[in-house]
Amino acid sequence: MGICDSCPLGASWQEVDNPSGVSSICISPSGHGWCINNLGAACFMPDVSPDTPSPDGKQWWQVSLGQQLMKEGSILSTIKDASARVTSLWSSKHSDLERPVKVITCSQLGVSVITSSSALLFSTCDMVGMTYHPPAIAALASTAIWLLTDASTAYHDSGLVWLLSPTGELFGLPRGGRPAPIQLPEGQLMQRLSASNRCVFGLSGDGTLFMRTGVSPYCATGTGWDAVSLPSSMATPVSISCGNTSAWLVDNKGQTWMRACQGEEWAEEWQSVGHPGHIKLVQVVVGPGGWHVWACDASGDLHVRTGIAIETPTGTGWQTAPDIVASDVSISDTSVWVRCTNGDIVRRAGVSPINPVGNYWRRIPGSFAAVSATPDDDELWLLDDNGRLFIRDTIVYSAPTMMTATMSDTAGSDSGAPENKTALDTWEFV
Repeated sequence: MGICDSCPLGASWQEVDNPSGVSSICISPSGHGWCINNLGAACFMPDVSPDTPSPDGKQWWQVSLGQQLMKEGSILSTIKDASARVTSLWSSKHSDLERPVKVITCSQLGVSVITSSSALLFSTCDMVGMTYHPPAIAALASTAIWLLTDASTAYHDSGLVWLLSPTGELFGLPRGGRPAPIQLPEGQLMQRLSASNRCVFGLSGDGTLFMRTGVSPYCATGTGWDAVSLPSSMATPVSISCGNTSAWLVDNKGQTWMRACQGEEWAEEWQSVGHPGHIKLVQVVVGPGGWHVWACDASGDLHVRTGIAIETPTGTGWQTAPDIVASDVSISDTSVWVRCTNGDIVRRAGVSPINPVGNYWRRIPGSFAAVSATPDDDELWLLDDNGRLFIRDTIVYSAPTMMTATMSDTAGSDSGAPENKTALDTWEFV
């Protein structure tokens, strides 16, 4: 502390809170403190200056090193075919990008790291820093255990997060408010729940499907429950998901069904969609807009419904999304988030109405048992292996302006992704 022109050695030392111990540190010209913790993760703290070398209330934000692979050439020449290279990264559990980091250094050009295998990586791009923390929920302990969470109707300053406990207790959590207990149908315990801005569906332990009545912008929690009539040809439902224009369901025979919402009214009939070949599906998820539908089979393989349009609301076929083994799926307005069977959380890049399968996977730090994304991707709500609830918050580390402008002008964009987010978290082997 106290370093200045008249006292270049400073006056004293002050301990700085650090994430899991520190093995390497540096400070960037932009005033970001960087460190490598003892777990091999790269983290930064913004707004570090001579006057505030350890800003009060600031925290460390972890960045991802394994989201995208650039093996050769410059970033400028390889970013457009990143999707072809990411498969080799994902198939290798011992990739240099997935190994712990030992050393970090910064300059006016960017950030460099050395991995435990002595690979040198360099980034000139903006990076997303992230942190996970238990949400502060009034009247509920942070150690509470949950069966599932649904954040698909929670916007930045409005909407609800739905929480279901292992004992069947259901709560609607408004932004900045107290959780509201939701009375369940008499004698029923919910095992599955899906919410959109227009409706809420619940699936009980015996396979009875319920729809929440009275859901509106003025009463997001609704007023009651109605049992949903199902066709006699449908087996017992095991998965339900609803968007603003449709609801999708999987029964215990692996068959998929869809029910359309026409204006404010739901269609009377469920339409049979079938399944991809002889594959048995176990989960189906539809996004808020209804144009992207993803399903998971019993082996953890993912299948995307293609051809969904106004003329063909059930779509025209199935296409496989390769390279990962999934156990949970969440869809926002623009992204598909997946929890892999090993606990990794990944996001499918390049998803759009004209490219519902997307281009490649981006992995984010952290290991969890379930994931639910808010519609605008502002937050992820996650459950760990013990059922404890966490939120992922993010902040962007801005690369030097000249380098960022060069990347934006040259790289082009993922299909359906804003151009200013194209180069996020890109690392190049040197």
